[in-house]
Amino acid sequence: MTKDWTSIVARYAEAPTYDASINGVAALARHIRETSLSSGLFGWTSMLDLCITQTEALNPYDGPYLRVSPLPDGMVEFRYFDTRIAEQQWQRKVPAAECVARLRGFLAQLHWFGELE
Repeated sequence: MTKDWTSIVARYAEAPTYDASINGVAALARHIRETSLSSGLFGWTSMLDLCITQTEALNPYDGPYLRVSPLPDGMVEFRYFDTRIAEQQWQRKVPAAECVARLRGFLAQLHWFGELE
């Protein structure tokens, strides 16, 4: 189910380029591919959502993951699925230009990486 980051980046290259939120998620995927994050994060796409885990995932996958979703208003939602109860899931909405910073904050908060470059 997980894909390599080059394939994920290519998926977003096919998406409409006029949408700021999609461009934000695409920039986030490129950032992961181009940094050491690519060695410790695994991802897949669902429509235009980017899903990120710490381990490779097979279908069906029911473990925790971060979903990054472009929204129609130009914002991007980050939602961490570690419970099925929506009200208890960590979630933030940020402008598309803040996607990389928001991901790095999330990774630091959950200690997914020892030190980020």
